[in-house]
Amino acid sequence: MSSDRLLQRINEAKEQQSKKLDLSDEQLTQIPDAVFELTHLTELNLSNNQLSNLPESISKLANLKELNLNNNQLLNLPESISKLANLTELNLSYNVTAHRNRTVLLRMG
Repeated sequence: MSSDRLLQRINEAKEQQSKKLDLSDEQLTQIPDAVFELTHLTELNLSNNQLSNLPESISKLANLKELNLNNNQLLNLPESISKLANLTELNLSYNVTAHRNRTVLLRMG
């Protein structure tokens, strides 16, 4: 998907106050800054991309309950992820982390 169409999808989610956003399979190497303005999100799917890090600004998404980071290139997670008090499901399967090629699905709460 082109970056213009991707931003359009993010803007639509913002205008419609969508609770879910699916940006899987977009070959993203970084998360667009506009995503961090979607503070109403409860589910964010970033699976099957090329993300190698998660920015500290992930903590702006305070309402997130589910975060899917399956099948990326993540080496580690930012400390700020611990500020996501509502997060109950974090999928880190198939990343470069120490748990490579193992399913890592954390259910908290």
